[in-house]
Amino acid sequence: MVMKFIELLNDEEMLRKLKSALYPQALADKLDQLTQTIAGLTYQLESKEKRISALEEKVERLEGEGDKVEQYSRRNNLRCYGIPETGEGEDTTAKGGFTLCNAVASNEVI
Repeated sequence: MVMKFIELLNDEEMLRKLKSALYPQALADKLDQLTQTIAGLTYQLESKEKRISALEEKVERLEGEGDKVEQYSRRNNLRCYGIPETGEGEDTTAKGGFTLCNAVASNEVI
């Protein structure tokens, strides 16, 4: 008996007849409208979840690439010792670079 009832509920035509017998037309229309709204929102939610997943994967990939770039960018840095730091406002990096270039150009050892 219960199985027969479940089969009837799964039948679209029977479900439509049951709704029309139990509910006035206004309620049936509102139920249909809400059902369509829920279906639309479910689709939008699934779409947003897929987009979020794709963006999370992209963030992870870009963070990994950023780490690699940062790691390998240090390979081109030079650490110079013995160049005195002077007062504020003076660019010691540029001064050290000029000193290094002059020493290399004149074949001097710093």
